[in-house]
Amino acid sequence: MAERLLLVRPDSGSERVLYAAVDTLRDPIVGGIEWSRDGSGIYFKSHDPQGRASIWYQALSGGRPRLLIRFDDPGRPSFRGNFSTDYKRFYFAINDRESDIWVAEVTSGRR
Repeated sequence: MAERLLLVRPDSGSERVLYAAVDTLRDPIVGGIEWSRDGSGIYFKSHDPQGRASIWYQALSGGRPRLLIRFDDPGRPSFRGNFSTDYKRFYFAINDRESDIWVAEVTSGRR
């Protein structure tokens, strides 16, 4: 995760800060990114301090990122930073915290 988005010109290597988190407890931190279909912006996934995931849109023209989706169900978190889009839907992994309880007897191996 990063606290800012940089645009780098491939021909010159010059950089421009597109977005920078000012308050890392309130502003989104950049995780996985995907370009918008028309190339006018970038989608990125973020996680807030409570671990809730969200997907944001940042226009290349600048300004503040716009919240598109927030995953509010604490029983179905999305911890992974990556996601994908077909420009109609977003695709991402939801974690299902299930477990089985196992019991093992520890022996010394001596007879």
